[in-house]
Amino acid sequence: MMKFANPYYLWLFLLYIPLIVWYVMKQRSADPTMSVSTTSPFANMRNSWKCYLRHFIFVVRLAAIGCLIIILCRPQTYDSWSTSETEGTDIVISLDVSTSMLAQDFKPNRFEAAKDVAAKFVSGRETDNIGLVIFAGESFTQVPLTTDKAVLMNYIQDMKIGVLEDGTAIGDGIATAINRIKNGGVLPMITSCSPGWVNYAEYYYGDLLDNLSSCKSPHEMFGAILKSYYAEKNNIDPKDIFVVSIMPCTAKKYEKDRPQLVTNGLKDVD
Repeated sequence: MMKFANPYYLWLFLLYIPLIVWYVMKQRSADPTMSVSTTSPFANMRNSWKCYLRHFIFVVRLAAIGCLIIILCRPQTYDSWSTSETEGTDIVISLDVSTSMLAQDFKPNRFEAAKDVAAKFVSGRETDNIGLVIFAGESFTQVPLTTDKAVLMNYIQDMKIGVLEDGTAIGDGIATAINRIKNGGVLPMITSCSPGWVNYAEYYYGDLLDNLSSCKSPHEMFGAILKSYYAEKNNIDPKDIFVVSIMPCTAKKYEKDRPQLVTNGLKDVD
C-alpha cells in the first residue's frame, strides 16, 4: 500500500488552474490577426501538427511542477498486518494415484472423479487447514497443512497418474496423512469407498481404529436406503427386497456379513 507523509501539499495542484488560465489568455493575445472579407477559402484547411506542438513546453512545465509537488508529499509504501482468529479443523486428503484409479466405473475414470470430489470438498472448507497426501506403491506429502485453498486446488488439478511407483500402499498413505495431523482428539477421521483398506487397518493398524469413520461403502449405503426409506415410501416389507451388487472388489463380500451392517435381522446388502 502507499500513503503520503505530507498529503497537505496536494493542495498545490490547485495552482494549475491560474497557470492554465494565464497560458490560454497569453496565447490569445499573442496570436496575430488579419481582417479579410471572407474565410471560405480557408474552410477546408487543417491545422498542422506543429500548431499543437507549440504547447508541448507548457505541458512539460506543468508535469515538472506536478513531480515537485509529489516529491514534497513524500509518497511512501508500507505493509500492514492484521491478526484474526477463526475456528477450523486439520484435514488431510489421502488420494490414490496408482494405475488402478484409471478404471472407468466412474466417468471419465476413478482418478478424475476423485479429483473433482476433492476439489469440491476443498472449496467448501473456508477456515480449515487442509493438506494433500498421494500414494501408490509409496506415499508422499504433496501439500502440507495450509489455509491457502488456491495453492491446494492447483495441486489437485495438476495431479497425474504415474508420479509414484505403482502399487496400492494404502497403509502408508493413511500413516503419512496422520503424521501430518498435529492435534484435535480423534482426528483425522478416515473414510473410503473401499472396505479393503478397513480390513487392512483392522489387521495391521489396530491403533488407528478410533480414527476410522463409521461410513459404509456406497453400495451398503444404497442397500440400507432401499430397505428403509424406499421400502417405507412404497409400502414394501424389507424382507421382500433382495439387494445384489456386482462389483470387482472382493472385500465387499466380507463387508456385507459384518454384524454392524445388519438392521432388524436383515443385511443391508444380501
